[in-house]
Amino acid sequence: KLLLVDREFFTAGIISVIKQKHLKFLMPAKKTPRIKDAILQYCTWIYQNS
Repeated sequence: KLLLVDREFFTAGIISVIKQKHLKFLMPAKKTPRIKDAILQYCTWIYQNS
């Protein structure tokens, strides 16, 4: 199961609730410098742990 969330729900509070409920989710986000850094960190983690 996967929760599909609209971009308007892209807030720390909403993401926190989703994570507390241990739900898998997919949410679009604007590609800001902070988001780009998060993507790079995640990709690095995947590469190091595969």
